[in-house]
Amino acid sequence: MVGTTLPNDWQVVSPLNWELDANTGLPLGDGYGSGGNFGIPYVVQRKERKAFLKAITLHRLKGRGDIIQAMREVTDVVEFEREIHRVCADHRMDRVVQAVDGGQVSLGQNIEDQVPYIIMELADGDVRRRLRKIEEAQIIAWKMRAMHHAAVGLSQLHGQRIAHQDLKPSNLMSFDAESGFKLGDFGRSVRQGVAAPHEDFNHAGDPSYAPPELMYGELDPDWVRRRVGCDIYMLGGLLSWAFLGEAATPLLVQRLAPTHRPLVARGQWVGTYRDVLPFVRSSFTDLVSDFETAVPEWLREKLVPAFVQLTEPDPQLRGHPLERKSKHGSQFSLTRYISLFNTLAATAKLNAKA
Repeated sequence: MVGTTLPNDWQVVSPLNWELDANTGLPLGDGYGSGGNFGIPYVVQRKERKAFLKAITLHRLKGRGDIIQAMREVTDVVEFEREIHRVCADHRMDRVVQAVDGGQVSLGQNIEDQVPYIIMELADGDVRRRLRKIEEAQIIAWKMRAMHHAAVGLSQLHGQRIAHQDLKPSNLMSFDAESGFKLGDFGRSVRQGVAAPHEDFNHAGDPSYAPPELMYGELDPDWVRRRVGCDIYMLGGLLSWAFLGEAATPLLVQRLAPTHRPLVARGQWVGTYRDVLPFVRSSFTDLVSDFETAVPEWLREKLVPAFVQLTEPDPQLRGHPLERKSKHGSQFSLTRYISLFNTLAATAKLNAKA
């Protein structure tokens, strides 16, 4: 696609830090914001503005049998993601990556040469790239600011009945120092009352960040508990990554005996999640202990309880205890965590200057 002129005068200028496949000319690998098996990222430019192009290549549909049905499935995915972006733009969500354009371009005569695309704000990279550039004295402040912005982004989505479902470091995008971080890649998101193409998946996002109940196949009929509860668990997984270097779920599962691990993690458990929960909780206690050790002492009193509440293995107990007891609002409200992460980020910034 490099060199292609898109409608509205966007020029495709380069792949997004990808090496090109010598045979197909398509970028190799799976980079940020790719949104599943069909999304290919490029940099586009119009006048002085650069942006991120997510092109949906149909060449990978070859060999899928009923190509018309396969194309319909891909089209549904694209249209659903565009609708999510429209809602985000209409409600001016400033902690999610915004779409700036979209459409379809023909690159040839064949049906698979039709390329739907979405153009979005161009980030500097994801949170991992940003943190690698930060001096050690400032790293805690930046980690807490990333957590703050991620929590705000999720809260904005939840306010419009959207659950992200794939929060992880590669989807927390870094912009300039003033703009901070925004949530990207809505390829696996869901919206209450709207059928998503991946609605039937137990967990459509990265399994490393999936809450344990979904790994064991427990699908709560309550949309909020299943979807929003999943999102706040993944926020806790991001906190785990920030201090332990890995998401909470794999650290939790590896502490379980094979007989108690879920089948999707090469385990042997075939019973209910409720029956295995005591064993999961025992492993969770060990995980919390490791997290507490990894967190600087001055942060422990505030941050360890937040980690416990966000990554609580029982979705019925997940979230802030005061929100769970409240007759109004949501058990999974992120308001208190937004305030906490903001305060800790400001405190850490002051400490770094001292």
